[in-house]
Amino acid sequence: MRSGQPRDRTRDRTRAHEVAQEIVSCDPIVVREIKRLVDAGAATTLVEGLDLEDAASRQNMAGLSAEDIAARRVEVQRRGGKQSRG
Repeated sequence: MRSGQPRDRTRDRTRAHEVAQEIVSCDPIVVREIKRLVDAGAATTLVEGLDLEDAASRQNMAGLSAEDIAARRVEVQRRGGKQSRG
């Protein structure tokens, strides 16, 4: 966008709505954990934030079976396919 041109607010709202729909399509527990990590990580250094993410990932993975992981992978791929088709 060139400076001096007005923003297309309708396009902005449409994209915001699309992003919100993508978030809503995710597992609510995962969304809450991501929000928690973003909030916690914002008050730290990059290294500390990455450590928080690593610890959360390890904790989450500890309770999953290979079948659980495969099912999640299928769901993520399904969502990704829908997103890439617009």
